[in-house]
Amino acid sequence: MVGIEFQVIFQKPPVLWVIRKQNRTDEVHTSPIATYYILNNNIYQAPDLYSVIGSRILTSLHHLHIAFNTAHQEVEFHPATGYTWKGEADSNSALRRSKIQDPKELIEFHSSIERTINNVTMKMHQQLSQAIIQTEEDNTLAINELNDLLISGTPGEMSDQSPSQSSSQPMVIDQMGKRRKKSEDSGKKKKKKQSG
Repeated sequence: MVGIEFQVIFQKPPVLWVIRKQNRTDEVHTSPIATYYILNNNIYQAPDLYSVIGSRILTSLHHLHIAFNTAHQEVEFHPATGYTWKGEADSNSALRRSKIQDPKELIEFHSSIERTINNVTMKMHQQLSQAIIQTEEDNTLAINELNDLLISGTPGEMSDQSPSQSSSQPMVIDQMGKRRKKSEDSGKKKKKKQSG
């Protein structure tokens, strides 16, 4: 059976249930779509990791932006004395002014943060897909090498030998070293292409 399915992945009756909506591609493989939780007879959809991190980064950067604007307004420059902090009476009025911000400035700030988050997400997806492809290639090489070893030796020979007497063990270690070296070389080539 393939398609969309719902699975209870955690339960603490009668208070909490966690349900995952997932797409089943075959008997073994599924990909999660969404997670829901039922808490005191109310159903909520859990936010994805991107939304949580994006929201928290946006909130913290917004407050940092306000803090730097306030600090910038509290500094004054005079050629004789250089940079100095304004007096206490001026700081209260500057604090009131900083709380009333221009909506255009906030929109620009929000759009720049969105662009930054999208760029970081895109880079993370590229790195993840490269890692998945590399892992699949390594797995395919390992399976092919094990199949070659199994085909080249007969079952009787394999079972009669102990691991210490086996002549294929150094060969497997050498092949794993070659695979590792090949993987490192391809990683260096990819880094050169990206930096070039």
